[in-house]
Amino acid sequence: MLCCLESEIQCWGKIIAEESRPRLT
Repeated sequence: MLCCLESEIQCWGKIIAEESRPRLT
């Protein structure tokens, strides 16, 4: 998983945000 090494939290936040909205289109 290529993530921003300098902003690991931000990277995780993006992943969580994407997982937070699975099929809520």
